[in-house]
Amino acid sequence: LVLGDFVQRVDERKVENRKSISIDKNNFDDVLAKQDLQLTLSVPNHLQRDGDVEELAVNVSVSSMSDFNPASLVQQVPELKKLMELRDALMALKGPLGNAPAFRKAIENVLINEASRTRVLGELGFGVGVESDLAGQE
Repeated sequence: LVLGDFVQRVDERKVENRKSISIDKNNFDDVLAKQDLQLTLSVPNHLQRDGDVEELAVNVSVSSMSDFNPASLVQQVPELKKLMELRDALMALKGPLGNAPAFRKAIENVLINEASRTRVLGELGFGVGVESDLAGQE
């Protein structure tokens, strides 16, 4: 028998009025889900080099052990989720679609035109000044 405050919330019930919860390997995820656990953390912001925000506020819901999996955590942190979506999009371009000559030619045509290039960069979420940054990297 283990007695503890595992939900980190105020519980108005007296300890002697609370029911014990039987936990085993078969019902562990169900018990976690019923507890409605939330973690609120402040972590160093390593996502932006010159960002104004030094720390990120992270809110994570825990309803099963799989929520501690890195992929699950990424889905719950909006900043990480955006980066993962961008990574997945770039991986798709690197795959068979990126090797298709017609697709490559269409992308080159879009990037040659300054107006369409600016529009694409805007849709990707890059602000003004990115073109000069990209030009400096070539």
